[in-house]
Amino acid sequence: MKLVVLLAVFALWAQAQTESRYIAGGVVDQTGNPIPRVQISYTGSEFAYNETDGEGNFALQTKAPAIVFRKEGFSSAFIRFSAELPLSNLRVVLATSTGARTLPNCPRGKSLMGTAGGQLYFPKIPSVKQGRQGSDIDYAFRTYSISTRNGPQDIFHAAGPLWSPGSPSVVEVWKLVKYSETYLMAGEWPVIEARGEYPDGKRWRFLGRPFETASYSEVDPASARVLDRVFDGVCYQAAQSR
Repeated sequence: MKLVVLLAVFALWAQAQTESRYIAGGVVDQTGNPIPRVQISYTGSEFAYNETDGEGNFALQTKAPAIVFRKEGFSSAFIRFSAELPLSNLRVVLATSTGARTLPNCPRGKSLMGTAGGQLYFPKIPSVKQGRQGSDIDYAFRTYSISTRNGPQDIFHAAGPLWSPGSPSVVEVWKLVKYSETYLMAGEWPVIEARGEYPDGKRWRFLGRPFETASYSEVDPASARVLDRVFDGVCYQAAQSR
C-alpha cells in the first residue's frame, strides 16, 4: 500500500511540474469584508506556509491543480484551476460557519467497529463486513466492506502514533473536482470531515484526527450511500474509557 501511495504522489508531482501558475486575489466573507490570515493548503509547497495577509490578499506561485482556503470560524473553500478562472484576480468567498459539532460519546456496551489504537468507532451495519485487524510497524488498520458487482468497496480505518496528521492527503485532494470539509470536535482534538467527487462521478469521503483516519475512495454513488451510513454513525471514546 505504501508503494502505491508513493507512486501516486510521484505521478501527481510529475504532472504538476508542467502546470506552474501565478495566482493572486483576495478572500472575503459573505458581506464582502476581507478575511485576514486565511490558510492556503495543498499548494504543492511542502515546506512553505501560505496564508492571506492582514487585508485578506494573497499572491503565490503554485503547481497545484487545486487548493483549499481554511480559516477557523468559516467554511472552507475549494478552488480547482481552469482556463475560465481569472487567476490574477481571484475573489474567494468564505461563508461563516455555525461552529464545530461535537461527536457523541460511544454508548457503553454497544457492539461497534473500530481499530486498535483508535478512538473513533462506527456502528455495525447488516450489509457491511468488518475485516480482520491488521498492523504495520507504526499503525493498526481495519476495513469495513460491502460487496458490489464491481467487487468489494470499503472504508479503510487506521490509527497509530506515526500514522497521519489527520488531514486529507494531497494525493486525493488534487484528483477531485468537488471537495468540501467541516470540522468536528472529539475530546481535545478537532476532526476533519471531508467529502469529494472525482471526474467520473465516483465519491470520496474522509474522517481524520491526529494519528487516526477513516476513508473510502473511488466508490460508486450507490455504494457510497451504504458506506455513508457507517460514517454518519461515528462516535468518539477516549482510550481509557473503553
